[in-house]
Amino acid sequence: MAEELKTAVCGEISEAKEQAVLEKHEKSARVRTLSNQTLARSLTFFCFLFTMYHLAYASGIRLMQMVNLKHHAIHVGLILILSFVLYPMYEKASRKKVAWYDWILVGISVAEPLYVFYRYDAFISTGFKISTMDLVMGTLLVLLVLEATRRISGLALPILSVIFLVYGMYGRYIPGLFKHRGYSWSKIITYLTTDVYGIYGSSIKVAATYIVLFIIFGEIMNKCGMGQLFNDMASSIAGGTKGGPAKVGVIASGLLGMINGSAVACVVTTGAFTIPLMKKNRYSDEF
Repeated sequence: MAEELKTAVCGEISEAKEQAVLEKHEKSARVRTLSNQTLARSLTFFCFLFTMYHLAYASGIRLMQMVNLKHHAIHVGLILILSFVLYPMYEKASRKKVAWYDWILVGISVAEPLYVFYRYDAFISTGFKISTMDLVMGTLLVLLVLEATRRISGLALPILSVIFLVYGMYGRYIPGLFKHRGYSWSKIITYLTTDVYGIYGSSIKVAATYIVLFIIFGEIMNKCGMGQLFNDMASSIAGGTKGGPAKVGVIASGLLGMINGSAVACVVTTGAFTIPLMKKNRYSDEF
């Protein structure tokens, strides 16, 4: 990986080459480029609405205020929709169009927050006692989250999650320290969909209320050329010092990483400037 990244940035790097490097080493960069212009524009408009919704909610607009569970359900539903539209099911799947089965997953993703709105009063009045339909929708939600996670970040997290789900159900059969009384699938789904530590819980609260705002702000900064500003700022701070190119690389990568959150993107962006300079100053490849 290091050799490919170094080769990619040691010279003029095109946008296509940069995207190819990102996709090879960072699974979350492997998104679809839709050939249908109507669908592409619709997706752009959807992302605009996604952004406006979160900004409106964070700004405290009265009409946008709602109970946490509903807000969290909307956030998760929107993220799931984007996941199934932008990320193909497998590596060799088409990057130009959305497959029919992805539209089915999108439809279920839309249904999940709508169901929360429909059932919320019943949840409150029964103390979150779930019905058979609640169990079905909760199971679908878990499967959707696992599949979206697999597409975006790989198999590690879904496998770990499934192991703990199985442990929750069958822990009664494990001898020794890790044995517990075991929980039914109904109790597990109730926990995952209604508890503060479940899918709609405190983690999503932080993501839906704060983290999403930093991501939106960071992307706006990135598109406005903040990456080049960070390069220039790093050069002005350390460019004229002993070992300057290496210091510039550290400072620029650190600053850029704050707004894009991607180690590989930092290499192909700041590295196009800093790595050739370091090589000219006789830094070794290993360094």
